[in-house]
Amino acid sequence: MSPEVSDNRNYRHEYKYIVSAAQEKLLSMKARALLMRDAHADADGCYRIASLYFDDAADRCYHEKEDGEALRAKYRIRRYGDDRSLLRLEKKGKNGDLTWKESCVISEEQCREMMRGRIPEHERESQVRLLEEMRLLSLLPRVIVAYEREPWIYPAGNVRITFDRSITSSVDVDGFLDDTCLKRPILRQGMSIMEIKWDDLLPAHIRRGMQTADLSRSAFSKYCYARKFSPGGELR
Repeated sequence: MSPEVSDNRNYRHEYKYIVSAAQEKLLSMKARALLMRDAHADADGCYRIASLYFDDAADRCYHEKEDGEALRAKYRIRRYGDDRSLLRLEKKGKNGDLTWKESCVISEEQCREMMRGRIPEHERESQVRLLEEMRLLSLLPRVIVAYEREPWIYPAGNVRITFDRSITSSVDVDGFLDDTCLKRPILRQGMSIMEIKWDDLLPAHIRRGMQTADLSRSAFSKYCYARKFSPGGELR
């Protein structure tokens, strides 16, 4: 943990890279040799994620990211595949180069209420903080981001390497749970995102093993790209 961080959140490092199909193929092979498959992955080694992002009337979350604010946060509901029994409301925060996450499980009924632009009452104590924050900030549903994720893990250092491909967006928030929304890609064909996350220390053999030519860090944000390039998602 960096010396400037004094709270008790679980901060993690997160590096992102935009990679081509050829780079992804090579890096995925390297990850397979260095890490282990995430047990939550499906038979094909991947799982599907859809996130519904929220922002206020002035698009504060978007502009804080675009302006490079050191301290910022974004709010979303996340679902996995077609499973509606596990819906997570998440707040993902940033403190310089470190990230942290706070989350709680919400019900399908609460999710549908939030899709309609209303913040529901809490059903369990774990929901109180996030729902109250979203109510105070007057957050509204803005855009859906969906993609396929290939995950790899390494217990030492709590390392996680993921490849996110086929990233799409939609402003048809009514179709979030039923997956009926019309989507469009937000990256050029064949491009994907590699993320490397770890706690205090990234093991040296993984750091060395995942290095490759022409690989440079990116400040890529799925939410910001989706807002920029989704028709109907115009910014204020």
